[in-house]
Amino acid sequence: MEIGNNIKPNIDLIDDAFQPNMVADCRLNILLTPRHFTASIFDTYNNKYVGLQKIGFSNNLQLVEILHQDLFQNKFGSVQAFTNQSTSTIVPSALYEEKNKSQYLAFVNGKEDGIEIRTDNLNSASAKVIYGVDSDINNIFFKQFENIKFNHFSTAFIESLIQRHKNEEKLNCFASIDSDSFHLVVIQGKNLLFINRFDYTKNEDILYFILFAFEQLNLNPETISLQLFGAPNGITELHNTLLNYVRNVVLGKRLHSVDFSYVFNEIEDHEHFILLNNYVCE
Repeated sequence: MEIGNNIKPNIDLIDDAFQPNMVADCRLNILLTPRHFTASIFDTYNNKYVGLQKIGFSNNLQLVEILHQDLFQNKFGSVQAFTNQSTSTIVPSALYEEKNKSQYLAFVNGKEDGIEIRTDNLNSASAKVIYGVDSDINNIFFKQFENIKFNHFSTAFIESLIQRHKNEEKLNCFASIDSDSFHLVVIQGKNLLFINRFDYTKNEDILYFILFAFEQLNLNPETISLQLFGAPNGITELHNTLLNYVRNVVLGKRLHSVDFSYVFNEIEDHEHFILLNNYVCE
């Protein structure tokens, strides 16, 4: 499906059985990165993912154009949006004061103008995730979806991983790879031990940051398990690079507790983890 004159989806997977009259029973999940708008459709009635669309954009006018296509004019039962456009910081709930949230963010990332500062509850770690959303983008989304709920990518990633692995005693490490940055998370059961976001230009950068984090955390690359998510392009090369230094590197898997339409056979299990995970942030 072409959108306007210049915008074409990179991925356009919609189950043939999906109809607009079904949207009241569906949740629309959106992930916004600096370069891409990606959305999945989850049929809550049938506990099944029925669609995925990924579209590149370069400015807010194109983002508006994307949202004006027929699919997003429907009134979904709920809308969950995750932003990965900006850096974030985490503050323990016991030390957090609402009046100081802009100072927390500025201390780590420097002062930014033109942003709405938001705070997520990170229940698994008794902490707050503080992040900024571009004010114009914030207004675009709230104008389009009156029932939208915003969260930061890192909130969703951490909470989803802990929900999956909360009953395990061993240490687990996870990397979610985007086109020019990645998040690295280390958990043990319900405990968050480490999270950070790194910018990179080549696979060797990813390797360096992961090994550096292991060294700082006293993690043994011979025994720690590392799961990779994202990175649809060049994942085999990255996987092989990491295996030279980390013994246990595997590609992440989808949930087994929900169903997936046949259209998802066209993408790999490790792709779009946040958008294909049934856990919803509070």
